[in-house]
Amino acid sequence: MKFNHKQRKIMALILVPLSFTFVCYITLYLLISPAIEPLMSIYSLISSDYAPTLNDENSTDLYANKLVASDIIKASQIIQPTYGDLFGKLSIDSVNIRVNLYYGDGREQLRNGVGLFGGSFLPGFNRTILIAGHSIPYFEPLGDIKIGDIIKISTHYGDFEYKITDTKITDANDSSNYDLEQKEQEKLILYTCYPFEIIGYKSQRLFVYADKISGPTILEEQ
Repeated sequence: MKFNHKQRKIMALILVPLSFTFVCYITLYLLISPAIEPLMSIYSLISSDYAPTLNDENSTDLYANKLVASDIIKASQIIQPTYGDLFGKLSIDSVNIRVNLYYGDGREQLRNGVGLFGGSFLPGFNRTILIAGHSIPYFEPLGDIKIGDIIKISTHYGDFEYKITDTKITDANDSSNYDLEQKEQEKLILYTCYPFEIIGYKSQRLFVYADKISGPTILEEQ
């Protein structure tokens, strides 16, 4: 079937704009698709009706067996949390942070609060405590933290305080930012993605370092 000049002109007027629109659509999709998932995640965090409490039905409530306050506690007296358990609260009054503390730093834990890395230690064991949290909606106020501010952690076996000694912004893949093997002093390290204003993948991390100044000591029994 052959088209005359007039028919070819009409087809060109139809097909050229359609082709241009299609190419523009594909190009735009490729440009914005990397940001779609992070935006949806942030929207989910902000708009979620789910407000976790210390009675979260998906985790163990370790506060039900809260111990009498004591400076020295035997390790056998405390309930060792398992992965996913809600075992404490973390607060920093100076920047208005109050958040649930979970054992484990998986997706579900960091959705509902902040999480203690399982390869680090619980408060009271005179070792390194490494806690992660999303900047939105939990740890973004860390950007306003000051040296000397106090971080509080409350658990079923005692209340702990840590004084902030340093902050650092480093590459996300730099594992030299923490030492999980040291035994000289109990240290608390908080970290979150950085810069805060970037949506999507963030190549840096903000670390906050603090030393223990009060709270019980856990005696590890032989």
